[in-house]
Amino acid sequence: MNAIELTPTAIIQNSILSSVYIDDKIVEPFTEKNATNEQYYNVSQGLFNSFRGAKKTIDFYRYNKNWNDDVDYIFKNRDLLILDWQLDDTQALKQPETLKILKKAVQTDNLHFVSIYTESKNLDEILYSIKAYFDNSFNKESQNACEVMLEALEAELGIDTLKLFRAHDKFFFQLALTTGELKQTKLNELKSKIQNELGNNYRIFMQGLKKVNIDLTKACDVLGYYVHEEPLFDDLDYPTEVKTDYIADNFIVVNHTIIQVTSKNNPEPKDLFDFFTNAIQKVAGNLLTLISLEVRGLLRESSGFVGKDADLIKDEILFHQLDKKEAFIEFLMSIIKSHTISYFDHKQGKLKSVTAAFWNIYKKDKNLEASIDSFSKDEVQILAEIKKLNVYYNILHIQKYSGSALRFGDIFFTVDQNGKRDGRFFLCVTAHCDCLNPKENIKNNFFFVGGNTGDINKLIKEGDGVFCSYIKNDTGVSAVNWNPKPVIINIPDSKIYDNKLVGKDGLQNQYTLVYHSTLKENYTQRMANNSFAHAMRVGIDFASL
Repeated sequence: MNAIELTPTAIIQNSILSSVYIDDKIVEPFTEKNATNEQYYNVSQGLFNSFRGAKKTIDFYRYNKNWNDDVDYIFKNRDLLILDWQLDDTQALKQPETLKILKKAVQTDNLHFVSIYTESKNLDEILYSIKAYFDNSFNKESQNACEVMLEALEAELGIDTLKLFRAHDKFFFQLALTTGELKQTKLNELKSKIQNELGNNYRIFMQGLKKVNIDLTKACDVLGYYVHEEPLFDDLDYPTEVKTDYIADNFIVVNHTIIQVTSKNNPEPKDLFDFFTNAIQKVAGNLLTLISLEVRGLLRESSGFVGKDADLIKDEILFHQLDKKEAFIEFLMSIIKSHTISYFDHKQGKLKSVTAAFWNIYKKDKNLEASIDSFSKDEVQILAEIKKLNVYYNILHIQKYSGSALRFGDIFFTVDQNGKRDGRFFLCVTAHCDCLNPKENIKNNFFFVGGNTGDINKLIKEGDGVFCSYIKNDTGVSAVNWNPKPVIINIPDSKIYDNKLVGKDGLQNQYTLVYHSTLKENYTQRMANNSFAHAMRVGIDFASL
């Protein structure tokens, strides 16, 4: 195997097949260059040459206000989006339309890489705007809490408190773009400065801050956005996780989308593809990501294989089988799925990232020997990473669209009449075929198992013998311990709208189920087997002393 083929950069480059560049001033590379369009022509021509030289395709889309009409063309089957920041013919750093395009990009499952390509030199301001926009903590409620706090302080101090906090704008700005211990250090410094200025009124500040967000770090980030006059769009309708670990390299990660902010002056357009793919390995260069990127490429190949021989089969036989075989469409999907998996099994020897040679080169290049040795002796760190690994093992990362049907493996939490979580979880263990036809097959009586969060460290140490699932929550990872006793909930309408279902059990207790995530099939089947075996247990009596 060629050593060049074994580099993380090569795997990342191989995973990027289709890209699109969006700019409001695009001049396509095959149009005639003249004195008026030369600057923008050179950018497009340089990008085209950069991708063409790497044997990749790139399309060009001239931004207009009706871009939403072309979302399929812009996003479908794209691997990389290159996006100009200033799309409104100004040099302003606040760019709401660009953020709306980013919102759609983050929602697009197949699109993992975004390069913000900008003429602005102030890259940190752009990163800050992206963070503020995607921070779920920044909303109308938290913004109002900031205003109430400032009004309370103003009433006590008799001064313009917004002006007082604006003096610390730079500190708030830096705080939002740092992570880990450094963030906590900066937070403590900021609190100390404000305490010195407010004196006895510092308590009003702290009380108000807790109403902005119970997590003081998040509360200070939100106050910083408010002070910095970041616009509140409040149009983000899905949960986000924003990571700023690689801000120093001009990267920000939103959910699973890696966004890099790059100047149009450095690198030059002709060097962008190599520059981006070399830089991206800092963020996407861990082993599991590299393996996933290679696997995605192989699945693309296998999806092409699925259709072979399909054109030889007459439509009439499909309609014949549709009448003859119950749940024929579901059966047909299982056949297509097995084609894909069989091809993948047959071809997985092509994967470079799972070879011993690649792992050895990777370990050597990353100088991991010492850190692996240190890690193996640190139980706290091992447990922290096992939690994340177990989520990866057992949870499908899918988003339910409005109107999705309840399916085998769906996990829900319950809320009370006030919409507050009551601590219970429910896992659907109803058979696939019954989920497809619930009214006919089961009279809308769905089987679930219920559970509550347990001691995650204890459950991990007990290993595979426990019946639990590992799920993400707002603060990290939780382990849900499932009770084997099956629960039957009658759900008249099993379509999920606004992530919710409503049903009743046999005692007429009402349940409001809120969709959380979906457990992988084999993990769900294990819980189902345990539950139905519990339902079939037989009690007997013997004489005793």
